[in-house]
Amino acid sequence: MTTPSLDHIVLLLPHTTLTSLPPWLTTAFTILPGGRHTNGATENKLILFADGVYIELIAFVPTTPPAQRAATRWGRRCEGEIVDWALTLLPSDSESTSPEEAFGEVRRRVGAAGAGVGYATPIAGGRTTPDGVEVRWAVAVAEGAREGEVPFWCLDRTPRAWRVPFLREGVARHASGVVGVAGVEVGVGDVGRLETLGEVYAAVFGEDGERSARGLSWELPAPVEEPKVKRRFALWLREDEAGNEGALQVDDQVHITLSLFTTGESRKISGLVAPGRSLEINLMSLV
Repeated sequence: MTTPSLDHIVLLLPHTTLTSLPPWLTTAFTILPGGRHTNGATENKLILFADGVYIELIAFVPTTPPAQRAATRWGRRCEGEIVDWALTLLPSDSESTSPEEAFGEVRRRVGAAGAGVGYATPIAGGRTTPDGVEVRWAVAVAEGAREGEVPFWCLDRTPRAWRVPFLREGVARHASGVVGVAGVEVGVGDVGRLETLGEVYAAVFGEDGERSARGLSWELPAPVEEPKVKRRFALWLREDEAGNEGALQVDDQVHITLSLFTTGESRKISGLVAPGRSLEINLMSLV
């Protein structure tokens, strides 16, 4: 069976914030320049982790025409929020199929779940890195679900190391001690929707979720796995919108929360990422 891997988390920022990141981010994380996407509408910077996952800090270029922005993914979303997250499929040494070919199996599983959610045919994407490397991939988004409710897929057409150079010396070393992602949580406000999405995620991960009082959860693989480190994806019922500082509102129905592993003490880091909007990230100690 084709096993998905966590690829990245998307934080949408105002362009002014992307070009001059707040000190609370720059002192906690090593941040790399990314580049401008081939659509010309967005550009990014990257926070790379030792487990091969990354946070994408993305912003719309100020010269992007309003109509183009509105037609682009996340173009209608509020800046200063975690708006989405992505899975990927890694090439296998034992198989000759490409990630896009292997993704066909995932599409079939999700379609067969009969939950009213399906994945579209992958569409080409890319960007040019600051040192001139043309990075290419394909993106597959969900139909029948809100952005962030289920992950999109980023499938590499050039080596993933070109897009995510986390093995370069020092780029995944952070002053905060962060070494990788501990968990991603998606909160929904309706029990029926939680059960429907549970069927979608069971098809994505190839097994039913572990049920608890909060909702459902699955083990969430990363590109680089450590034997004693287990990260989780959780789909949970959000009971209220107030008082949940760790969750960022995706829309009036969905919240996404991010937790990271650190070699330091467990704590929370937070700060402004847009006018009137703050981000809080949970740090979980591995010690």
